[in-house]
Amino acid sequence: ESALAWVFASAYVSLAWWSPVVLVFADAAASSSIDRSRAYWILRHDPLTELPNRLALSEHVGALNRKRVEGAYIFYIDLDGFKDVNDTLGHQVGDEVLREVSRRLGGVTDRGDFLAHLHGDEFVLVSEDTREDDGARALVAELTRVVEGPIDREGGAIRVSASVGYKLMTNLGDMEAALHDADRRMAAVKQARRIASGRERRRS
Repeated sequence: ESALAWVFASAYVSLAWWSPVVLVFADAAASSSIDRSRAYWILRHDPLTELPNRLALSEHVGALNRKRVEGAYIFYIDLDGFKDVNDTLGHQVGDEVLREVSRRLGGVTDRGDFLAHLHGDEFVLVSEDTREDDGARALVAELTRVVEGPIDREGGAIRVSASVGYKLMTNLGDMEAALHDADRRMAAVKQARRIASGRERRRS
């Protein structure tokens, strides 16, 4: 009986010593896992809007390519009037505008859409669910509409608008080429809007 008691006592001491050690290692491993997960997220997201960034965008399109998705539309969205907001109201208000625009753009995306914030006032949307040009034009109209709504804040509402260019990506292995084409088309839309706005001012 005394020998059996000694065995139990030894086992208890052994467990009592190891348990805190195991807990410490488990806690450290969990903490390390959380740190890695957080670092992964930070690396792939814009800190201001919390939207995916260019790296995440590239990885998303790469994943679509590996899944052999036949094609997807890419939309390049640039805000009009945003520089004036920064210049007249300050960058803090400009940041508020970017966060609100991000929320609005995210509100019109579908399940198969991927919205990213590249930098400044430029956003990119990839839609694998949009299959035809009519659908792409309808999405452009919706993106433009939600951005142009007044942003209410203390001191008065703020308005910005959006110029959107888009391109059908048939080669998902070359996202940069499609992104360049969408950007170029966006610039053409922006220029056309400026010309139309100048004409309106002259008429008035």
